[in-house]
Amino acid sequence: MARLRIAFTACLILVSVVIVGCRGLEPGATSPGVSGGTNSGGSGSTTSRVEHIYVLTGTATILGYRLDRVTGDLTPLQQQPFQLNGRPRFIVGDAANNRLYALTSGTLSSLGGTVSDGSIVAFTQNAADGSIAKVSETAGRFAMLTLSHDGMNLYASASESIAAFTTTGGNLRPVNGSPFPLGAENDWLTVDSSNRFVLGGPSDGRGNFELQSYRRNADGSLNAAWRQSTDQGVAQIQAHPLLPLAIVSTPAGNIVSSYRIMDDGSLVRIASAPGQGSPVEFVISPSGKFLYVSDDFENVMLGYGIADNGTFSALPGSPYALSDKTSGMAFSVDGNFLLMPHVNSDSLQVAKVEVDGRLTLLKLYSTAHEPMRVAAVK
Repeated sequence: MARLRIAFTACLILVSVVIVGCRGLEPGATSPGVSGGTNSGGSGSTTSRVEHIYVLTGTATILGYRLDRVTGDLTPLQQQPFQLNGRPRFIVGDAANNRLYALTSGTLSSLGGTVSDGSIVAFTQNAADGSIAKVSETAGRFAMLTLSHDGMNLYASASESIAAFTTTGGNLRPVNGSPFPLGAENDWLTVDSSNRFVLGGPSDGRGNFELQSYRRNADGSLNAAWRQSTDQGVAQIQAHPLLPLAIVSTPAGNIVSSYRIMDDGSLVRIASAPGQGSPVEFVISPSGKFLYVSDDFENVMLGYGIADNGTFSALPGSPYALSDKTSGMAFSVDGNFLLMPHVNSDSLQVAKVEVDGRLTLLKLYSTAHEPMRVAAVK
């Protein structure tokens, strides 16, 4: 009987050790050998301590950096810089497929005043060292780029149209029927969380503004779904893979607004939040919980929490004072850091996204080359 008691006691001790050991690794912590971790702004733990970010500059170059996911420190990549042709406009990263897309617009002729075509350049990325290699290039006159959340299609706003491409292997191929008529100039496009609609906020250049949606078909082609006039111009429209919402900034009204995306592609306004002076560009955290809005006149960044119902609340410490105005911001892939280029002062600011969404400014890096926009890839 005594032997049975000893065996039973040993089993209890073993079970207790296992339970305590399991509970000792709290959600968000990392096991030995796994660097990084997670906070409410991120997208989960990571198996590598580094990822790579790429900066599109005013001198038509792409600068690459290695980002330390723990400290936020940046280290320039050995492959520096990659030279583009034309005037730099936009850059977007596809972290899931290790790809990068850069957009340049045409240049003006000094003699005839004509505009030459710009291009979209597709790169593949070596995740080990961050180097990029050009895969394909497509000529055209485009204004901005957006990727479908499944990475299968790239959409570019063009003159009163939307150009659509497949992205297999980084090789850009026009979708049948592309470009699709838009009826107005559009500098911003976005794809909704379900990948069913492409949304835009075009202007005809005569003070007439609209919100529009296009239904995305299985082959990436588009059909007009919905449009509605609005009394204020749209500076940016952005959807998010985790939110059934679209966020819209309207500088004239000094607000950012959330819209519910309905099954027919129509947008229904939910709530608005005030800007500081003239809110233009914004970014949504990978978690979908935080919104950060830059200002066209002030050296500040506004921070808002996004509730499940689409309403906004100011984040602790907002607005956050910056050394210069910023636009073209981007999050690190894990969502733990926000990268803010300062084109006027040739610098790049790194900020830590705290658990409550508060921004803690870290190092300010001198980049030269007029940093315009940032994209992150693993």
